[in-house]
Amino acid sequence: LVRELKDSPKAQGQERIYVHGEKSFARMEKFRKEGIPLDPKVVDGLKKIGTDLGIAWPA
Repeated sequence: LVRELKDSPKAQGQERIYVHGEKSFARMEKFRKEGIPLDPKVVDGLKKIGTDLGIAWPA
């Protein structure tokens, strides 16, 4: 079934067809390899909380 879906004609302007969960799985694998991107404000907040608790930020 998946092969039939992926071999179907693609919508105009699209390079491929995704099945349910495929994009999420690819994003999860990328995050495992590269880490989860965080907004700089979130990082600053985490550093402050760590400092307040005496926890060193990893280098």
